[in-house]
Amino acid sequence: MKRIISIRSYGVKIGSTGNRFVITSKGSERQMVPASDISEILLYGRAINITTSAIMLAVRNQIPVFFMNRYGRPYSMISPIVATGTILTKRAQYSAVNDKRGFELARAFVYGKMKNQERLLRLRANTQPPSTAPQIRKYADGIAGLTDTLLALEYGIGMDARARMMEIEAEAAREYYWKGFALLLPDGFTFTKREHRHARDPVNVLLNYGYGFLLTRVVNAIVISGLDMHAGFLHKDRAGRESLALDLIEEFRQPVVDLTVLKLLRLKELKRDEILEVDDGHDARLGKVALQKIINALKERLEQKVNMHSMEDWMVEQARNVARFLKGEVSEYRPFIM
Repeated sequence: MKRIISIRSYGVKIGSTGNRFVITSKGSERQMVPASDISEILLYGRAINITTSAIMLAVRNQIPVFFMNRYGRPYSMISPIVATGTILTKRAQYSAVNDKRGFELARAFVYGKMKNQERLLRLRANTQPPSTAPQIRKYADGIAGLTDTLLALEYGIGMDARARMMEIEAEAAREYYWKGFALLLPDGFTFTKREHRHARDPVNVLLNYGYGFLLTRVVNAIVISGLDMHAGFLHKDRAGRESLALDLIEEFRQPVVDLTVLKLLRLKELKRDEILEVDDGHDARLGKVALQKIINALKERLEQKVNMHSMEDWMVEQARNVARFLKGEVSEYRPFIM
């Protein structure tokens, strides 16, 4: 099992010697890690120094380096300047943005997300007491009804179909999924609504960091497949926005992050008082112990086999399936469904 170098402490320096990364910080022993043992490098915060030799070592070994903001979301990455796919793949991607292929991909991404939300609720309802299980199943039924509405959308009906898809997805999450998710949390944890930036409750902060980590893996899968991470079909283009990565991540949020967060909390592998700490700007963020625990748990989840493939491999395969669909090699794109 390959490791992830995850750094959030101030004053840490990452260098290299030979084929090994060298990690040094004041008051701690120097660590030396073989590059062959590392899958990626995550740098949280602004006071971390990575040398050009370490960057070159990462590039030679195809190890992506991600810079993460205080909310756990990647804002930049370093990867090799190597074309991983033909120009025909990207041309097919760009030309599909405004035709039926783009519509079908956008709908498939939303369908995959909603179907996984429904299935997670039904699966976990079976482990709940009679006082909450029926209500959780009703929330799952509500998502199923909106899924039918989504599938009824047709291409070229004189409306902004993408906006309508986003409305349906938002309604499913707001009115059904997150309400059911809240009922699955153990005693001591409350969840009233989904919050992104400036979240101050443990559950939302865990989800935010989890989705940020997952986004790094989806970006890597897209790069491997030869697609452009910035040209999406569901999420609108915006300077610096990884629109296609935000599209593809939708079908993996529940199978990877949500299930992992529920498991960590229900098994009490994370103590409430070790999850959050407040930074100088009075924003809540994950404590060091909690950050390492969730990264390790997500890494373990990504390596679990589902239908003969690890979850990590499924992300790469789904990115490649997007490319195959765009180029006309397959007639349909099917989202990953747990």
